[in-house]
Amino acid sequence: MRYSVGQLGADVDISASTLSHHLKELHRAGLVQMVRKDQQVECWVAPQTLEQLAAFFSDLPAQPKMQGENP
Repeated sequence: MRYSVGQLGADVDISASTLSHHLKELHRAGLVQMVRKDQQVECWVAPQTLEQLAAFFSDLPAQPKMQGENP
């Protein structure tokens, strides 16, 4: 599913410049895809990226809880 930067910003309590900065960094890291359409920028996470992240995290060993740590 694709969202415009404006749509993403409507539900978060951060400035447009902060949102833009974070999206740019996620794009540079290859976690978010972006395309400009006229005055809007659409963003999405590619399915293969989600699959790679899920595989990475599922391969991590479970970490034992530290004493006094909440569940």
